[in-house]
Amino acid sequence: MLNKLTASVLALLTMSGFAYAQEATSQGNSTNFILVDYGFNLSADADIKETKSLGLEDDDTTLLLTGETVDDTSGFIGIGIGHRYDNNIAAVLRYETGETESGTMGTTIAEGARMGDDNTDPLITSVALSSVDIDITTFMLEGVYFIPYSERIELWGLVGVGQSEVETNNVSMTLNGTETILGVCGDSEDNTSTRLGVGGTYYMNQTQGFYAGITMSQYGDASYKMSSDDDAGGCTNEAESLSIDDIETTDFRIGYFRSF
Repeated sequence: MLNKLTASVLALLTMSGFAYAQEATSQGNSTNFILVDYGFNLSADADIKETKSLGLEDDDTTLLLTGETVDDTSGFIGIGIGHRYDNNIAAVLRYETGETESGTMGTTIAEGARMGDDNTDPLITSVALSSVDIDITTFMLEGVYFIPYSERIELWGLVGVGQSEVETNNVSMTLNGTETILGVCGDSEDNTSTRLGVGGTYYMNQTQGFYAGITMSQYGDASYKMSSDDDAGGCTNEAESLSIDDIETTDFRIGYFRSF
């Protein structure tokens, strides 16, 4: 698992720029540009940690989760505006939104003896967790360096840092395939996010074209709130010990840019 800061999500930015250059390109010229792209999620990884003792009825119950959330289907939509300088460097402010999804996970809980009853053997219960979805909304400032390859093609690399709102959903637990209860409640928190990426840009003409690349992003940690113990099954404002740490994604992004 990568406890690193590298941050995902496709780099994106092949900025247009390029306003007045030769033949169908504008490589190396100063210009403003806008872009829009979509990132296809290649992988999403995170550590799921639970250290709280859950009290089911009068039993002393421990739920321990360790593992990874991996998603192969979700993605991120991004839009951005930026400026390219005449030294092949560009700065881009991006807004993007998307999600990761774990799918259904399984674990077991051990319901220990009631308090004071040391002769009761623990009861092992099979638990299926509902999908763990994480919605991520990010504003990121990215710096891009372009390497001209031909009249129509440039290669680029980027680094980025930004602010991400990471929101989790409610997670339910199904015990032994029958009884379903609310396990934990979703929460939201703001994290610093980071990103690295590489890719290439193709110019259709002097002012517009397409780009594609791979980005790796890190969005920080996600948290949960405690569910209430009453029959209503609601949520409380108390922090839950369940967390999803070091959320990282790798994405393949394709996009369109236009200079102005």
